[in-house]
Amino acid sequence: MFPCLHFFFNPYHFRSIFDVFKMNYSTLAQWCNEPLPQFLKFKSMERAADQYRISFTKSYLFLQINLSGKDNFCFFTQDDTLDFTPAFSGVMSLFQNAVLSEISPLGNDRILSFLFHKRSIYGENLLLKIVVELIPGKLNIIFLEENKILQAKKIYSFADNPERQILSGQKYLLPVNKNKQEICYRPLPWHDQDYSFESVNDYLEHFFYNHIHLQRLAIIKNREENQRKKKIEKAETKLAHLRATWQDYSKTEYWKMAGELLKSAYHTITPGLQEISIVNYCDPKMPKIIIKLKKELSPRQNVDLYFKKYKKGINGKKIIESRIKMTEAEIQNLKNQPDYSQEKAEYTPKAKPNEKKSLKQIKINEILKIVIGRNDAENNTITCKLAGKTDLWFHTRAIRGSHIVIFNPYKKDVPQKIIEIAAGLAAYYSKAKHSGKVAVDYTHIRYVWKIRKGRLGQVNYKNQKTVFTKPRSMREVKKELNEFIKDTSKG
Repeated sequence: MFPCLHFFFNPYHFRSIFDVFKMNYSTLAQWCNEPLPQFLKFKSMERAADQYRISFTKSYLFLQINLSGKDNFCFFTQDDTLDFTPAFSGVMSLFQNAVLSEISPLGNDRILSFLFHKRSIYGENLLLKIVVELIPGKLNIIFLEENKILQAKKIYSFADNPERQILSGQKYLLPVNKNKQEICYRPLPWHDQDYSFESVNDYLEHFFYNHIHLQRLAIIKNREENQRKKKIEKAETKLAHLRATWQDYSKTEYWKMAGELLKSAYHTITPGLQEISIVNYCDPKMPKIIIKLKKELSPRQNVDLYFKKYKKGINGKKIIESRIKMTEAEIQNLKNQPDYSQEKAEYTPKAKPNEKKSLKQIKINEILKIVIGRNDAENNTITCKLAGKTDLWFHTRAIRGSHIVIFNPYKKDVPQKIIEIAAGLAAYYSKAKHSGKVAVDYTHIRYVWKIRKGRLGQVNYKNQKTVFTKPRSMREVKKELNEFIKDTSKG
C-alpha cells in the first residue's frame, strides 16, 4: 500500500515547502486516516539514534518513528539504510506476533496510538498498544496492555510531573492540552514543482530521507573532514619533531669523539666548568676544539653523558628513521582521502527485496520445503525474517555452517526421514562436510533468537534435539527424496 518512493532534488527547497505546512496535528491525523497495510505481525522494536522502527514478521515493510526533535512523525517504509539495533527488550516477548489492527490519533494533540491484537497462550484476547507522543520537548514511546503502562522510553514520577506519572503499572493518562486543535485535511496529491505525492506517507518518507537524513549526512561528512584535517596537522607536527630529533641523532660520531677526548683529558677537567678547549687528536691537523660541559655535573658524569648520548643515538637513529617513514605514509594516506567538504550529501537506498538473489530450496511436496542459507545474509533472512515459529531449524553443533529450515506452514508432522535429510544437508553445507558423522542440532524457530550485537546471521537456540548423520549433497538428497516419495506412495 505504501510504495517506497524516492525522488532526488534540492532538499533545502523542499524544506521551504515543509515550513509552510508544518508537522502538526492535522498532518498526523490525515496519515492515520490512510489505509493500513494488512497482516502486519509485530516482530521487534529497534533503534538508531533518535529513530525507532517496528519490524514485522515475513514483511519487508517497517514502521519508522522519527523523534528528531522539531519535526516528529511516523511513516511506513521499505528502506533499511540506517543501522538499527534492538530496543525495549523487556516487552518484546509480549508483543511478539501481535497483529497491528488500527492507527489513530489520541486527544487533540500530536499523540498516536498503534493498536495490536494477540491471543495469549491461554487463548485469551490481549489488547496491546504502543502510544507515540510526538510533542516537541515531550517525546515518548509508551507500551500498554489494555490501558496499563508496561514500559516507556521516558518515565515520569510525581516529582517530575504532578499532573500525570509514566510509571510501570500505572494507568496511562493523556497530557493536559489547553489548546483546541481541529483537523484540517489537505487534499491529495501533494505537489512540489514536478513531484507529486499520492499519500501523506509518501510525503513523510520522502521528507525524512531527502531532507532530515541528508542534512545529517552533511553534518557527519563535515565532522569527518575536520577530523581528517586535525589528524594531518597532528601528524605534520609529529614529523617535524621526528626530523629535528633525527638531526640531533646525526651527531653521534661527534658525541663519541667528545667522550674519548674528555676521557683522555680527564685530569684537566675541573668541577664547575661550562666548556673546555681540548686538542682534537682524531684530526691529523690536531686543532683545538671547544667541548660543552654541564657545570652541575662532575668530570666523570660529563664524560659518561657524551658516551650515553652516543649509544642512544646509535639505536635511536634507526628507530627515528622508521618512524619518519611511517608518519610520512600516514600523512600521504590522509591527504589521499576524499575531501568531504567538496562533496554533496546524497541518499542511496539499499536494494529492494525483489532485487535480492533467490534462495536455494528443495520442494518436498505441496506443504513442506527445505530452504538453505548460503551466506550470513541468507541465514539471517531465512531464520529471522521468513521462517515461522513452528518451522524446524537445523545447524551443525559447534561448527560454522548454513542455516537449514524445513518450512511447515500447516504445522503437519514432519517425517523422520525428512528430518534426517535436512540434517544431512546442514552437515554438507558446513565446515564438517568431509567428515564421516556430524552432530546436527534441530529445534523449532520459536527457540532460535538473534544474538544481540552479533554478526549477521549469528543466533543462539535452546530445546534442541541432536542427530548424528553423514553429510548429504544435493544429488544424494534428491535421490533419497525420490525413493522416499515412491515408498510413501506405495504405502
